[in-house]
Amino acid sequence: MDTFNLNIDPSVFNEFIDESNDMLESLDQQFVKLEQFPNDQDIISCIFRPIHSIKGNAAFFGLNKIKKLAHELETLLDKVRKNVLPVTTPLIDVILHGADTLRLYFENVRNQQPEVSDEVEFNKIIENIQKHAVPESESVDVQWAHLFEKMNELTKLINTEDNILLNQFQLFAAILENIHPNQTKQHPPLPEHAQNILDIIELHPDSKLSTDEENTIEKSLNKLKTEHELCVTHIDEILCMFTTFMTTTGFDPLLAELIQTKIYYLRDTEKFNNNTKQVTETTDEGSTNSEQNEIQKTSQSEIPKNTEKHESDKTMRVSESHIDTFLEYVGELLVVGDMFKHLEKSLATGKSTHLMLPNFRRANDTFSQLSNSLQTSIMSIRKIPVKALLQKVPRLVRDIASKLDKKINVEIHGDNISIDKSIIDMLDAPLTHMVRNAADHGIETTADRIKAGKSPDGNVSVTVSESDTSIVMVISDDGGGLNGKAIKEKAIKMGILKPETKLSEQEQQELIFASGLSTASEITDISGRGVGMDVVRRFIEDAGGTVGVTSTHGKGSDFNISLPKTVTTQIMFGYLVSISGERYVLPMSKVHETARINKNEIKTIIGQRKCIIRHDNILRIIPLRQLLGLNLNPKAENDEQQIIVTIVNKKDEFAICVDEVLGVQQVVLRKIEGINSTDGLITGGALMGDGSISLILDTEIIESINPRKIHNEIQGTPKEYVA
Repeated sequence: MDTFNLNIDPSVFNEFIDESNDMLESLDQQFVKLEQFPNDQDIISCIFRPIHSIKGNAAFFGLNKIKKLAHELETLLDKVRKNVLPVTTPLIDVILHGADTLRLYFENVRNQQPEVSDEVEFNKIIENIQKHAVPESESVDVQWAHLFEKMNELTKLINTEDNILLNQFQLFAAILENIHPNQTKQHPPLPEHAQNILDIIELHPDSKLSTDEENTIEKSLNKLKTEHELCVTHIDEILCMFTTFMTTTGFDPLLAELIQTKIYYLRDTEKFNNNTKQVTETTDEGSTNSEQNEIQKTSQSEIPKNTEKHESDKTMRVSESHIDTFLEYVGELLVVGDMFKHLEKSLATGKSTHLMLPNFRRANDTFSQLSNSLQTSIMSIRKIPVKALLQKVPRLVRDIASKLDKKINVEIHGDNISIDKSIIDMLDAPLTHMVRNAADHGIETTADRIKAGKSPDGNVSVTVSESDTSIVMVISDDGGGLNGKAIKEKAIKMGILKPETKLSEQEQQELIFASGLSTASEITDISGRGVGMDVVRRFIEDAGGTVGVTSTHGKGSDFNISLPKTVTTQIMFGYLVSISGERYVLPMSKVHETARINKNEIKTIIGQRKCIIRHDNILRIIPLRQLLGLNLNPKAENDEQQIIVTIVNKKDEFAICVDEVLGVQQVVLRKIEGINSTDGLITGGALMGDGSISLILDTEIIESINPRKIHNEIQGTPKEYVA
C-alpha cells in the first residue's frame, strides 16, 4: 500500500472498508437476478452504483489499484447500461471475478499489506475486463455514434475564423444528418467557466499546472457555484475534492480525471441549462446524497499512515433509535443510584430497618427491571439482519451450477430475522460449506433427474427461524439424498465402525459427520460431500450448538443447525446447586429435570457403574462429587432419599447427584485465571450477591469424562438385567 500517503482517521478508514465489503456482498444476489432478467435496467443500476461509489471513495484514500479495477468494471457496466454490450454468462463471470478481487484487495489493505501482491495477475485481470468491454460486432448505430463523437472532438479544433473550412465542415455534417438522421445531436455547450477548467486540464496531460492556472480553476468553480444554483451540490463536491487534494498531494492526474468526470456528468444531464429549480435527490451516476456526504466527510477527516488491524477495528452501523433507547436506560440507572444513596443515608442516621424495607424493595425491583432492559437493549444493538449472511447463497449455487452444467433454483426464507452479529460470523463458514455440498453432490445432473422422474431443475433452500433461546438454520436440497447403507459400508472400510454394529437408517446417516468420511463417487475441486462435515459439527458444537441431518434416499436432505442466542458477554440463567457444602452453577438450558429419589432406585451394572431408570430410560449417574475432588457428605450419604439433576447434552442424557438445589438466577460468566480444573470441568465463575464466587460447570466436559461407548452399553442393556 505504498500509494497510501494521506492522513485519515483509522476509524473512518476501517468503516470505509467495512462498507465497501458490505456493498460487494450485496452484489452476488443481484448478479444471479441479472442472469435471469438480463434486460432489467433496475438490476443493472443496482450493480453499477456500488462499483461507482467504491471507485470514487478509493481515490480519496489513495487506493489507486482498487480505484483502477473499479473504474474498469464501471466502464464495462456502463456499456451494459447503454445496451452496447449484451448480458452473457461469460460477462457476468468477468464482473464477479472483478468483485471478488476487490474483496481480496480490501482484505490486504486491512491487514496492512499492499493492495496488490501480484502485479502480473492484476494486469491480466484488467486486460480481461477491457477485452470483454469491446463488443464482438458493433451495431451500425453504435458505429454512427462513434463517428459523431469524433466529429464533436473535431469541432473544438476548427478555427472559427477560417470560414471556408467551417462551411465545408457544416456541409459535411448536414450530409451525414440526411444519411442517418437524429444522430448528430451534440451535447449542450458548457458554461464559459466550466469550459475554461476543461481547457486548462486538456492543455496539461501531465497535470503540472502553474499557480495561476490552479487559482483560475478554483475561481471558475466558485463562479459556477454562484451562477448555477441548481448545481450547487455537484459543484460543492468538486470544490471539496479540489481543496482536499491541493492541501495534501497537490494537483495530480487523479484530481484532473475526477474534475473532468464531474463536469461531463453535469453536461450530460443538462443541469447547466435547466432554469427550473428542482430538488436533487441523487448525485453522480446515481450515488445518493448520503453517499456523497460521506465522501465529503471522509475527505475532510485525517487519514492514517498506520491502520494496524485489530479485531476491535470492526465496525457496526447502529440505528439512532437503538442508541436513544440505551441512553434512556442509562439515565434511569442514575436515578436508581440516587435511590440507593438515599437509603444509605437513612441507614447512617439510624432509621429503622423495618421502615426502610418497602423503599429498599422498590429500589431493588426498579434496578432488576432496568438491568433486564439494559441487557435487552444492548443485545438489540448487536443484532443485524441475517440477510447479510444469506445473500451470498444464490451466488454460491450459481457458480457451482454453472461449472457443473446444472440448473438449480434457490429459495431463501427468514432473511428478515435479525440476530447477534457474532452468530452471523459463526455461521458463515458452515453455511458456505453445506450449500456447496448441496449444489455439488446433493443435486443430481439434469440427465439423472429426468431419468429419476424429477423436474430438470434442482432446488436448494436455506431457512432461518428463531425461538426464545435458539437460532435454527436448515439447508435443504431435493437431490439424491444420503445413502445410509453406502455410508455405513464406507465407515466400516475406514475402520470407523465394526462390521457387526447395528445402526438405524438415521444413525447411518449421522456417520457422515465422522472425520474424513465421504461417499461421493468423485471429489471435485468444489466440495466433497462428507469431507469437512466433521469440522462443521465440531465448529457448531464448540459454540454450544447442534447439527444434524435427515435424509430420504432419492428425495433430498435437510441439514439442521441450531445455535443458542449468545453474545460476546455471556449472560445466562444458571441453576445453582450445593455439593458437599460448595455452590456450583449448571447452565439452565441443559437442565432437564430435578427429582428426589429413593436410594434403592439407584442400580449397578457393568463394572459397578451406577444408573437409574427414569421415564422408561436408563440414565447413567456420573460421580460428579468424586470428579470435583470433594469429600462425601455424611448427611447425604445416610439419607434414604437423594436429589438427582438430569442433564441433556445434544442427544444424550445423564444424571448427577446433588445435596441441595438453591434456585435459578441470571449470572454473568467470567473467566477465572489460574484454576487447575480436571479436564476443564470448570468453565468459569459467577459473582454472587454476597460477593462470593460460584464455579460454573461445563456439562459437555462432564459427559465426555465418561466415554460415550459406556452410555451405548447401558442403553443396550435389557432392563431386567439392571441389578
